[in-house]
Amino acid sequence: MGIPFERVCKTGVIGTIPGKHSDGECLGIRADIDALEIEEETSLYFKSHNQGVMHVMYI
Repeated sequence: MGIPFERVCKTGVIGTIPGKHSDGECLGIRADIDALEIEEETSLYFKSHNQGVMHVMYI
């Protein structure tokens, strides 16, 4: 995709997308891949394969 990035910690990535009119302000977008200790009650193909944990996406 051509986005400059750096790896942080064990599973983190920070990508920087510069704007056309950079005035020092920025926008942060965060996504997690951490599993929560909640039983997943779905049969969708992308559900967690580990019993007792699930993946959650907040928008």
